[in-house]
Amino acid sequence: MSQITANNICKRYGDFDALKNVNMEITKGEFLTFLGPSGSGKTTLLMILAGFTVPTSGQLIKEGVDISAMPAEERNFGMVFQGYALFPHMTVWQNVDYPLRIRKVDASTRKERVGRIIETVGLSEHAHKKPSQLSGGQQQRVALARSLVFQPDMLLLDEPLSALDRNLREQMQVELKRVHEETGTTFVFVTHDQGEALALSDNIAIFNKGQVMQLDTPDTIYNAPNSRFIAEFLGKINLFPVSDTALDGGVLRGRSVDGPLSASTGNLSGPVSAIAVRPENMTLTSEKVDATENCFKAKVMQSTYQGSHIDLTLATASGQAIEVSTHSSHTDIDPAIGSELWVSWSPNDSIIIAD
Repeated sequence: MSQITANNICKRYGDFDALKNVNMEITKGEFLTFLGPSGSGKTTLLMILAGFTVPTSGQLIKEGVDISAMPAEERNFGMVFQGYALFPHMTVWQNVDYPLRIRKVDASTRKERVGRIIETVGLSEHAHKKPSQLSGGQQQRVALARSLVFQPDMLLLDEPLSALDRNLREQMQVELKRVHEETGTTFVFVTHDQGEALALSDNIAIFNKGQVMQLDTPDTIYNAPNSRFIAEFLGKINLFPVSDTALDGGVLRGRSVDGPLSASTGNLSGPVSAIAVRPENMTLTSEKVDATENCFKAKVMQSTYQGSHIDLTLATASGQAIEVSTHSSHTDIDPAIGSELWVSWSPNDSIIIAD
């Protein structure tokens, strides 16, 4: 069920278009992530959702009601910022209780709600502590509990994990996903971290230059991007420009400078400029595999051991650099610099880049 509908939302600052005719639906209960480079418009749309920014034109519809000009305090949305913004003189319990106090919720209801949400975020043993006695991750949990305790219709999160170190950030990703599932609240999450978006989201909206370029599931966006920008933005990818393309049943065939390439046509949406493949979907062998397409020899130029896998940079006969990721236990190949290996992949793993 649609909870929020954005109809042709625009936001201009003088001659600069921060948002250009943004259209989307936010489904009740989903975890939607806004992802994009700096200045792409993702935070601007979040601020419009929150009511902190008024759109220049367009409508924001909440369950059939236009809320474009509605004040933030009347929308019943929670907000979690990058900074925790906790009251330093208050305990965890008092910080979480504060939104209910200002809403004049009765004492017994406050006690039940605060206790339940503090338990949900795993801070029951720290309820008596002040923010200065907590770790960064614990402070972020307090901010999350405070934003959820008044049972908002939607929770808006503006890069809330960016100040945390890598290990703590990964732990908080797990916690965010768990809390989302337990509460059933709609989460709209802003990040510039591609891995974070893929790990957390039900759907991802990718922004660029004030526009939503693609809104889809993480799997679809990663494996079937609708443009070169998204293919390159969402993780490492190897792109091979192709010419003389033609359809052969359910397969697109074309020619690159290093040989013939092919791709299944499930994501074909226009004139083709390149065939691409993710590094983890490429296979390395010492001998040529039994394939006439998507197979060519390349020389190892760089090898980086990453524990569970090895990241290799190779150069094809034409000089194109390609990235390949292979499992560390793959012992039947020589990943040493200067080695010549055969690179291949299935047409089902090809990504068609359309103009």
